[in-house]
Amino acid sequence: MKYKQQEELVAGLRELADFVEQHIELSMDCDYKLMNILYTKKKMGTAKEQMKKAVLALGKAEKVWGHNYLDVRRKFGPITLEFSVAKSTICEKKVVGTKHHEAEYIQPWTEEIVEYECTESILA
Repeated sequence: MKYKQQEELVAGLRELADFVEQHIELSMDCDYKLMNILYTKKKMGTAKEQMKKAVLALGKAEKVWGHNYLDVRRKFGPITLEFSVAKSTICEKKVVGTKHHEAEYIQPWTEEIVEYECTESILA
């Protein structure tokens, strides 16, 4: 994150904290409070390098391997900070088969069955 963007984010979070503190009469209960940062190749450095930095910075965090993404999460009170990266940017995608689908009202399609092979662990 560039310094100006970081300063704007910090100022915005402080402003939000002040607002929540000043408006205790407002109900702000919700089931899921999440701030997600998605790393792509367009961000500073490579997505893999940025995710390594996030894992180190978070320290003890929950690691969740989803179907297509790796999410690393840490709770700060009721708020979860989550860093995400596509498996395809940190692991090698291997097509191990295909599955054909047919449906009554749409065109048939073929789906790749993939596995991801990670030779270098960014979670070490």
